[in-house]
Amino acid sequence: NRNNKEEFSIDLDGGLLKGKGNLIIKKLPLSAANIFLNQPRDFLGGLDMNIFYNLDEKSFTSEISSNNASIKNNELVFDKGSIKLNNSIFNIDFPFLINDSKIPTYIKGTIPINKEENLDLRLTGNEKFIDLIDIFAGEYFTFKEGDFNLRIIVKGTINKPLLIGFVSIKDSEIEFYNNIIKDINGRIIFDFDYLEIDEKEKLEAKGGDSGNISLEGSLPFYSKNNSGEEQINLTTKEFALKTDNLNSLLDSKLTLSGSFENPVLGGKLSLNSGFIDFISTNKKKKIETNFDQKEDKKNWP
Repeated sequence: NRNNKEEFSIDLDGGLLKGKGNLIIKKLPLSAANIFLNQPRDFLGGLDMNIFYNLDEKSFTSEISSNNASIKNNELVFDKGSIKLNNSIFNIDFPFLINDSKIPTYIKGTIPINKEENLDLRLTGNEKFIDLIDIFAGEYFTFKEGDFNLRIIVKGTINKPLLIGFVSIKDSEIEFYNNIIKDINGRIIFDFDYLEIDEKEKLEAKGGDSGNISLEGSLPFYSKNNSGEEQINLTTKEFALKTDNLNSLLDSKLTLSGSFENPVLGGKLSLNSGFIDFISTNKKKKIETNFDQKEDKKNWP
């Protein structure tokens, strides 16, 4: 709906159906990514790409760099990343910086086209990686402050990836659905098919107004024959939770067992004080239903 035009250029030197060639793209609009998103993002700037290809061997090598690129006023710098395709395997070496970060987030390794072949990816980042999640999460999630370290190796296959590494969180604060969660500390370990939160370094946080929350335990990602003793324990005590229809303090001892693929939820959840506004919810649904019915009548023959 915008009247302004984003101009870019493509220069091709080589074959279209066979042989070798070179494709140079300047200022490819980053906003083109909105084609693949349900909700458009405020992309600005573009990408420069230099691609050397061989159609006979079905391979290519590309160099990618940013050109005044940003998302929601957050500057993105792609520092000469490369993507190669050879023998049906993508080789990726993609460092990028967000805003004033000095340490880049890295995605590096191999991704096979065949979903049954093995992955070998490495992902490293700090709290700027959470900023990227913040950008795409919209109004539901905001990273306020804190230290965050991510070191993960991805093995297995595309259909069934396995993770090795950790996520470390220290003195962090987030806003989730307009609820402040602060003093977040803990460590999450990925051990191939398991996610583990050790009791000594369990994930703990405080509510913005009151209460606390903690997570500890372990759980496999996929279904497997085991004793069923593994579980993630979620405990809250007078934890303040506010939404449009809920304002309450939660006391809970919940368990997640089975696996992340086939989870089983158990435990107890109680409302310490506050209210749940069912009337507003029902009114909203009624208004939406009446509106839909009116719209349907307009379309009657």
